[in-house]
Amino acid sequence: MDHTTTTTPGGSRRLVLTLAVAVALLCTGVAYEGMYGFGRDMLDWDLGVALAFAGIFELAQLTVALLAREAIKDGRPAGTLLTITWMLAAASGLLAAWHELAAGHGLGAALFRIAAPVLAAGLWHLVLLGDQHLATGRTWSQIRQTARMHALFLTVEDAARAYAAGTDTPAARRAIARAEAKRRRARAIALKTVPPHEVAAEVSAWLQSLSAVGDAVADVARMHIETNNRVAGIAHTPALSALSGTEYEDRAAEAVRAELADMARTDSTREPVSAVSAAGQDRPRVRTAVRRTVRPAGPATGDRSARLAVVSALLSERPDADSADALAALTAAGHEVTDRTARRDLETVRAAHVEEVNA
Repeated sequence: MDHTTTTTPGGSRRLVLTLAVAVALLCTGVAYEGMYGFGRDMLDWDLGVALAFAGIFELAQLTVALLAREAIKDGRPAGTLLTITWMLAAASGLLAAWHELAAGHGLGAALFRIAAPVLAAGLWHLVLLGDQHLATGRTWSQIRQTARMHALFLTVEDAARAYAAGTDTPAARRAIARAEAKRRRARAIALKTVPPHEVAAEVSAWLQSLSAVGDAVADVARMHIETNNRVAGIAHTPALSALSGTEYEDRAAEAVRAELADMARTDSTREPVSAVSAAGQDRPRVRTAVRRTVRPAGPATGDRSARLAVVSALLSERPDADSADALAALTAAGHEVTDRTARRDLETVRAAHVEEVNA
């Protein structure tokens, strides 16, 4: 004869939740009674006001916990709501404990008044938020491990900075000793907190994070230098972009000096700028000079006079000539100009002819 035993799926879970809700309700009732006593005896409130005050306080705690549950279900942050839940529980316990001490009931009664609302908050937390928060949220152990590893790497960086500052003075040596003591203490705490079989993975993850942060900082610094160089008129080159930090700045200064040397050789009419200015001590003059080399140089005075003579001869033959005719005449005379330049020269010559006629 076969005997089969049937179990209701989730029966044990429902039993646990039922017990948790029952204990939470009892603790909430105790907290309610403590808040009522505080309002009646300490604040001398009427019966109705004291009952309403205690009910509002405890219901507020439950409401905030429910809001936290909805936030977690929707994938929204709920840390602030959970913090408020525990703050309300702590406030309820402290006020009730104050009432017990004022009534002369001793320290035991005061501790009981504190424990009741705190226990209620913890049970409501588990009942209302359930496994979803516990599965997706980080545990206290993980938070503690992260904090200890963070402190370890910060103290290592502080020690490296202290060593880099030198050991020339007694104050510097004392700073190194303090930094080393902090580093050793942080290392000991981290080794006690992180399980041995997880140390390697934790260190590897932190090193990757620090490397990513360092790369980001270097990229931002490089972008800042490139932007300054572009504003100063320095053409971007792959050789410069491959460098960073002091080497990049030195190469950038060399590029400025080379630009200024070319300017001094190719255009004797412009005032040469010294290499000291190229290094950044006279930045406005360097920036103006380099921008001139980047932009196409304007026509020399002699070329402009020759162009105006060509356009004047054209207008003498054809007073109704337009900018296209002026461009064609200038091109035939050997002047490489744009349509805008031809139109400007044409307007200049016409204005001069009008002034001559008026005179």
